[in-house]
Amino acid sequence: MSIEVVAIHDMSWPMINADLHTKTLASIKDVLLPLINVYFEDQEACDFFNALTYRHPAKKFLNVLNDVTLGCTNYIELVKRRVPEFSGKSIIFLDGDTDKSGLEKFHTIGFLPGPLPPDQLIFEYLFNLPASHEIWKNPQSITRPVFTAAGGTLIRELSISSETIDIKSLVENYRANGGEKRKPIRDLFKDFYKNTNMQMLVNHKKAIYNPWRRWSRENEALRINFGIQLVSKIKKVMSQGFSVDSAKLTVFD
Repeated sequence: MSIEVVAIHDMSWPMINADLHTKTLASIKDVLLPLINVYFEDQEACDFFNALTYRHPAKKFLNVLNDVTLGCTNYIELVKRRVPEFSGKSIIFLDGDTDKSGLEKFHTIGFLPGPLPPDQLIFEYLFNLPASHEIWKNPQSITRPVFTAAGGTLIRELSISSETIDIKSLVENYRANGGEKRKPIRDLFKDFYKNTNMQMLVNHKKAIYNPWRRWSRENEALRINFGIQLVSKIKKVMSQGFSVDSAKLTVFD
């Protein structure tokens, strides 16, 4: 069996890189650019990202990986050890509560908006909505009582008794009172988010019933700032990680 070798001349770096990585080139206005892998700590973060970037034109240059998740410290270690995929050729979005000290210098590390991990943020958002809110009138009949049932363990463990909550304070109290010895707060929120009814709600295709999409719409300034951060990260990774000519990156301006 013989193998035919074909010489291809005048290939651009994006074409060579795409060929090496078996990736399809994305294009806007006939500009060819490589796809950039985007990583998250968990599925909740990926869902949040997808809502923040819904119909964002730059998203077509991204390969959003929702099935590859590592902890914050693992990602940071990979970047610091200069593993090429993570230190130069991808973007990692860490949760908003991450200690950002010393991390801003890494052009592949970005941060989701807000001061909370995504699962805590969405729990607080939903809990603080009244029972009459439009979101509870969804076709799947996931009403506020259904939501509180899904979050029943969380509500009990955090001793929630008020109509509205500040989840950051509740989590701090839980930890201060030894709650982590019973069950880590992270596991409590993971169990809540994976609840079947909650999965139907957070993945609802209609924006009026999707809490991530509603949060993003109601926090427009944070969403816009995140979009600015995203484009900045894309340009830096393409320039420094893939050697894309700066002239081609004007497509993002």
